[in-house]
Amino acid sequence: MSKTLSLREIQRNYSEPVNAQLYTGTRGMLIKLATPLCSVQLKNNIVMTHGVGNVVFKRNSPASYIDIYGRLQVVGFDQPRFEKDGLLIENESSTNLIPFSSELNRWSLNRADIRINDELSPDGNTNAEKFKIDSTSNTSHYIEKTFSLADNTNYTFSIFVRREEFGRIRIANTNKANSNTWATFDILNGVVSEVAGVADTSITPLANLWYRVSITFNSGTGATTPNVRIYLSDNTNNIAISGNGNGTDGVLLWGAQLEAKSYMSSYIPTLASSVTRQSEQCYIPFEYNFPHVPDSSVSVVVDFKYSTSTSDTPRVFFLSGMNNSYIGSYVGNAKSVNWWKSGNPIYVEYKSASSTNGTVNVSNISADDLDISHKITMVFNRETGELYGSLDNTKFSVNAQVDILPSMNADISSGLINLGHNGFNGHISSFRIYDFALSEAEMGNI
Repeated sequence: MSKTLSLREIQRNYSEPVNAQLYTGTRGMLIKLATPLCSVQLKNNIVMTHGVGNVVFKRNSPASYIDIYGRLQVVGFDQPRFEKDGLLIENESSTNLIPFSSELNRWSLNRADIRINDELSPDGNTNAEKFKIDSTSNTSHYIEKTFSLADNTNYTFSIFVRREEFGRIRIANTNKANSNTWATFDILNGVVSEVAGVADTSITPLANLWYRVSITFNSGTGATTPNVRIYLSDNTNNIAISGNGNGTDGVLLWGAQLEAKSYMSSYIPTLASSVTRQSEQCYIPFEYNFPHVPDSSVSVVVDFKYSTSTSDTPRVFFLSGMNNSYIGSYVGNAKSVNWWKSGNPIYVEYKSASSTNGTVNVSNISADDLDISHKITMVFNRETGELYGSLDNTKFSVNAQVDILPSMNADISSGLINLGHNGFNGHISSFRIYDFALSEAEMGNI
């Protein structure tokens, strides 16, 4: 008597992978991997390819982003931002402390001049300003902005720059303790050519030869009024320009930003006063997009990339509605994935450094992990009682602290699946939920 097998039974019996989509068995049977219960491909929209309801995106302010062509765009309230790496999530608010951010002619000029509305800026308007050398010989040429800053706080200054006759600039800071730090940026070759004392730097290429550059510094403590200076530099990183200036040569500048953060966030335009970009969330309704866990296994797969390291524990996603107990942690020698419960949610985190079981406050994402694509798979196997998953297609088990699956209860049905919570800053390109436990072969081919 013949028996009709379910798709999952076929997949368990014929689980030798052919490629990311197809599986075969000893009889040459060829089948497709089961369709996700819920799937969102976050490349250029937030429309579900599988699932019920609508993806919800919230942010109570406008915000800017760099589109796939390297151009700066601005969107309004509750509008998602799609960059080349996927949906941009900045789950921490930030404030640009510099008023009139695109009017550098308001800065103090020292043996320099600013020509306003000179060229196309990164946002496509003719409002870039040319920072020009004057006719003074054998000396430095700079523009300066002073600030009132909190003590011993990390700040990041950023600005858009494009080469003209000069191909390098130096950005320098004097802090409240009268300590001087700087970095020199080679905007001809797109590299940081010199660093002296700053905590961090970045240089990001955009369209039309523009770059966005930044330095991070600590404000210190003392009586000195802190400032930021932008110098013209020659090709040997020398700011004492030799010879007589001609009053015309320089670089293009636009969009200055100072924020009380240890990293550069997206650009926040300002006029007469500082402006705050609010934090944002993107979530999927739970109903019919997540299985009833006490009766079903579940697998969640997320493709993501961190853009910045934060002081908070970065979380890729969380499921709310859980009871209050610690779930467990996978501990690796260098990188780890933590799954744990605290309060209501269960958090799934990626970290670059190992931690001790039960410890959730571990070191931040390292610079080596920023802007690198990662994939996390989380699997609750109801049949075997296992909790396991994979990080970048490498399977691991979990050092469970409690009886994991029975601790999950029906309260989960009131929750949300959130793509950016409590400190995640970066890009999410794909999010999928399966109503079965993925095998090791399946995790490696999804």
